[in-house]
Amino acid sequence: MTQINSTTLISSLQKISTSVRITHGEDEISSAKSNPTKQDSKSRSLEIQLANRQSAESVIRDLSSAKTFTLTTREKILDHNRYSMVAQANQASQNVLELLAA
Repeated sequence: MTQINSTTLISSLQKISTSVRITHGEDEISSAKSNPTKQDSKSRSLEIQLANRQSAESVIRDLSSAKTFTLTTREKILDHNRYSMVAQANQASQNVLELLAA
């Protein structure tokens, strides 16, 4: 069995440690390079989600406004019909009074 002196052992361990750090560092660099791509993708995805949400809110507001406008218009038409019916009823009684007066 060969004897290894402490200097050789320490030197070998330092080389191994340096090699591990370099390899690990390269992994970190490639990981760091891929992170901006992932971040850009997530950022674009969030921007699209925000735009979709704003679009949906706009459609909901438009539909709510259209519903309100439709209900208001309906009520105006019904009011107009009521007034018209009252006017016709008044006119009929005026005609009866004119016939009786003649």
